[in-house]
Amino acid sequence: MILNQRISPSLSEKQPCQQVPMCAQRGFTLLELMVVIGIIGVLTAVAIPSFQEWRHHSAVNNAIMVLNGKLKQARALAVAESRDVRVAFDSVNQVITYDSNLGGCANCKNEVIALEQFSPHIILTENTVLGFIRFRRTGRATNKTVKLSINGYGKCLVTNIIGKVSDSTGSVTCTGL
Repeated sequence: MILNQRISPSLSEKQPCQQVPMCAQRGFTLLELMVVIGIIGVLTAVAIPSFQEWRHHSAVNNAIMVLNGKLKQARALAVAESRDVRVAFDSVNQVITYDSNLGGCANCKNEVIALEQFSPHIILTENTVLGFIRFRRTGRATNKTVKLSINGYGKCLVTNIIGKVSDSTGSVTCTGL
């Protein structure tokens, strides 16, 4: 027997199409492609509502964090500069004015925070007709609850009379809103 006949050809060499069964049928069938497209469609249908809900929750949480920080900063500013500091809420235009000069304050910053920077769908709700929280030079404040919400999901910030700011992640509930 000749040595060349006993050794099989290398696997790296291409074999002619006549020797390999079904050589001309390469690729995916229409049924396989339809199944993959169906799976992608189902995954998309499940993922999009969850993603939108996540975006709404994230927008409310970010706005609450910023507002919480501004309220704490307003209290610290009132004590540090020994003057009244106001944080005004405009639920019609959906803006918050930090250190507003409602009383003719010359040193006031009058910084406007538009809620639409977080999401155009955020709704601001207050529990009183008084459209602002005033922090006195002693650190005391007006008692007020403010709620930010989107599509049923909302969080509240409560300022009590001693000037402490709490959000609804703890034991605070959105009473009256």
